[in-house]
Amino acid sequence: MKIQKGMVKTTVKNQTSAEKIERLDNFILSGLFIFAIFSCIARIGALAALVITTILIVIRHRQSPYRQSIPGGVIGMYIIFICSLIPSLAFSQNLQKDVRPFLNIVFDILPLLLVWFGIRGQKQIIPLIAALAFSLALSSLAIIYYGLANGLNPNLRFISFGYFCMITAGFLGVLLPLLGVFILEQRELNRWLKAGLIAATFIGIGALAINMNRGVWISMIAVTFVYMMVKLRQISRWAIAALFLLAIIGLGVTMIPQFRVRAESIRNDSVALARSYQLIFHDNPTAEFKEMIKNAEKDIPERIYMWNGAWCIFREHPLSGVGLGSVEDVFKSGRGYISPLAAFPPSFKHAHNNFLQFLAATGIPGFLGFTGLFACVLWTSIRRYSRNSKDWWSLIGILVTISFLLQGLTEYNYVHAVLARLYWFVLGISMVASQLNSDNAGKREAHFE
Repeated sequence: MKIQKGMVKTTVKNQTSAEKIERLDNFILSGLFIFAIFSCIARIGALAALVITTILIVIRHRQSPYRQSIPGGVIGMYIIFICSLIPSLAFSQNLQKDVRPFLNIVFDILPLLLVWFGIRGQKQIIPLIAALAFSLALSSLAIIYYGLANGLNPNLRFISFGYFCMITAGFLGVLLPLLGVFILEQRELNRWLKAGLIAATFIGIGALAINMNRGVWISMIAVTFVYMMVKLRQISRWAIAALFLLAIIGLGVTMIPQFRVRAESIRNDSVALARSYQLIFHDNPTAEFKEMIKNAEKDIPERIYMWNGAWCIFREHPLSGVGLGSVEDVFKSGRGYISPLAAFPPSFKHAHNNFLQFLAATGIPGFLGFTGLFACVLWTSIRRYSRNSKDWWSLIGILVTISFLLQGLTEYNYVHAVLARLYWFVLGISMVASQLNSDNAGKREAHFE
């Protein structure tokens, strides 16, 4: 009789423990959902959701340890990347300013880890996609409103929920490829949810046009081209119809004078860059530079001056850089890093290029760490997709990374923690979903190579 009572107590205790774990898992999913909702519209809300979800995952792990291993390849490269930044701190010219961006970078990958441990099944991913679409739609509606209210002035920089246009362009660059591929590839989807996702995507495309950020325009064209080339033999009639509709919209947009002028500037700027890119690596661009870029928009000469200044900083500090938060101070130190031809020296806050920024700020170690990290992300996703051409989640990881890096050629977008964390959140979703769709999907215990 005593043995039976003991067994009953043990069974009740196990049931109670299982209920607690299930409740914690639901709270964790709610935290991820709240982060997705706030990702494009509320910095504090998104950060609070990350902190609370992290605490919940730690508590859950202490009560019932997670059995799946971390995605070792990407996480290992991220640790190497963090270590590669340490020399810049050791030789920092202003440690107080350099520590904060360093800590931001350390925690930027946190959303990927939270998604990795928090998602237990395929159905849990769909609400996160819907929440991201909702957040992007609200942000995009704000951009469209401000754009129309100001007469589509290409010289104005439209702000959405307190986020500057470069950040909102980054949101579009990360989430539009995710939503586009998800809508085209996800077969079993509630029709009302699908209609909502399509509406959010087209609202985002409208904001993409009104934002007038040419870098994200180019990145969207690039990822669309990559998707078409990859899926050329498998592409469905719906995908063809969607691309045709986008082409019609694109042609219609070019009929509006403001957009036509902005689109034509891409061609002029491309010619100017092709003629003058070598000046980036000179000690100081000469007066002949003005003739070479006379037809370019004012942004391009200023960026070339920034790139040239970042290159000169790197040449003087090749092993340690000047610190993640000190590039602006060095630019404005009066030591000749800003060309006398520059029209807007106050705008020289960073290199407007991820790779040149890390060269100037962290030297060769940080540059190699940053480049190696994203090479690892691309290689991992490409390898998984090459093994299984139906693994369109890995394709999403490839496209989102390409878009993020392309925009980073003319903008230092990795400095924006909200954008970097959104990127890692989306990449985490693609990695988890890819594993869930694999042969050993049911257990979620396999190591993501």
